[in-house]
Amino acid sequence: MSKDKYTIEEHQHRLACWAASRSAAASPYCRFSVETGNNLLKDIGISEDWALPATVEEFEKWHEDSCKKLMDIAQKNEEYVFSGKAKTEKQPKERFAYGVAAKLINCYIKVRFVHPSSKRASLVFIHPPIDRLLLSGLYDHDKKCAEVKEFAPKWKKYLDIGWSNFQEEAYKAVIDAVKSRVGEKPLWTIERYWEGMQK
Repeated sequence: MSKDKYTIEEHQHRLACWAASRSAAASPYCRFSVETGNNLLKDIGISEDWALPATVEEFEKWHEDSCKKLMDIAQKNEEYVFSGKAKTEKQPKERFAYGVAAKLINCYIKVRFVHPSSKRASLVFIHPPIDRLLLSGLYDHDKKCAEVKEFAPKWKKYLDIGWSNFQEEAYKAVIDAVKSRVGEKPLWTIERYWEGMQK
């Protein structure tokens, strides 16, 4: 796109790509540049013209397919496998795990679409970014609160695994727990327990 035709959609897209790439590359096992994150998002069809799937069923299918596609891209392209302290210990698919793919997607969606003026019905069911700070905040809160104490062992279990090590089953178990925990509220409301602003 020409710089003299810079639109609000391109602006939002660029900011979301930057934020998602920086956040997803926080794993000590899977470091990558903003440029690589942007290219990965392009590889799954995300651009300034991209729109969220309209229904929960469409979103869940798209999300799962996109995470798997990102993992396949990382496994097949060594330049997408990046650096990290476990470079020799883990295979490409293990370094760019399902949890890393999901965080790249979820952070992009959060920054791009979750804002007060958005009236999209899909904001109710989009997944929040899952990371150590969210799981830790949930565990610390829920272990002390009788109404939600049953969730504390789940948060602890997945906190111990680590978000960037999540394979599909672990990621989906966390999202299912989030859905149970928030009830009828939008899934993004779970982020009230994210402690990123305090750390």
